[in-house]
Amino acid sequence: MKKVIVMVFVFLMMFQLVIALDCPFEEVNCEYPGNCGRYVDYNSDGLCDYSEEEQEISLVKSEVIEQAQVKASSKYNFMIIFIITLVAYFLTWFLSWSGKMKLVNHRKIWNFILLISFLISGILGLLLVLRIEYGFNFSFGLNNLFWHVELGIVMVIVSFFHIFWHLNYYKNYLKF
Repeated sequence: MKKVIVMVFVFLMMFQLVIALDCPFEEVNCEYPGNCGRYVDYNSDGLCDYSEEEQEISLVKSEVIEQAQVKASSKYNFMIIFIITLVAYFLTWFLSWSGKMKLVNHRKIWNFILLISFLISGILGLLLVLRIEYGFNFSFGLNNLFWHVELGIVMVIVSFFHIFWHLNYYKNYLKF
C-alpha cells in the first residue's frame, strides 16, 4: 500500500513538472500581464517564458530575483497605508479617551474595518486562485492582486490592534 501511495505521489509530481513548463492556455508568445497569472519573464524579453516557442530552461540567478523583488516592493503603498491606519486608529482612540466617543464604538469601528478588510482580501485571494488554477478571470476592472495585497496590509495592522485588545485573554489562555 505504501508503494502505491509513493508511486502515485511521484507520478503527480512529475505531472506537475510537465505542466509547469507549458502554458496552461496554450498561448504562444503571451505578453505581460498574461492570461493566467503564471506569467514569468526571467529573460526580460516581454513574453511569458512558458508561452515562448523555444523555451530555454536555465537557472535563475539571484540578481534576477532581487530585481523582481525591488520592482514588486515599489508598487505597493505599505508606508502610506501604515501611517493612515495608525493616524485613524489613534484619532478614534483619542476620541474615546476624551469621552467624545464610547470605547465600545471605537472597537466596533475597528472590528468592522478588520472584517471588511478580511472579507475583501480573502475573496480577492480566492479569485486569484481561481484565475491561476482554472483560468477564470474575475477582474471587475480592478487589479485583484494589488487590492488583495493593499487590504491585506490593512488587515494585518488592524489585527495587531485586535490582538493588543485581547492580550489579557491570551495571557490567561496560555496559563491554562
